Amino acid sequence: MTVDEVCPKCGVNFQRASMALGEQLRVSLQSERRKASSGISRLERFCWIATVIGSVLGILQIVATALSAASAPQQAAGAGLAVATAAVPYCLARAVQLGFRNQKSIE
Repeated sequence: MTVDEVCPKCGVNFQRASMALGEQLRVSLQSERRKASSGISRLERFCWIATVIGSVLGILQIVATALSAASAPQQAAGAGLAVATAAVPYCLARAVQLGFRNQKSIE
């Protein structure tokens, strides 16, 4: 039986049926991809907000250190704390983002 033939029992044209099924599958896959990539999760959003807050706190830490440090070791310690305040939330946000991206690609 070739694709152009009609089923003798039900009268279905196999070519038309396969084309319709392929179109339905394509539309379904496109909508699923849009759903998967359209938004970020609440955890990702929370992590990025924490990153912004950490960056602002890091800037405030640098300013406070510059105004109050009496020696170079105090300045270095303050700068290290400021960098950690900004970098740790950023690394966490990127790890969560990549984790969700890998999870979506597995599905």
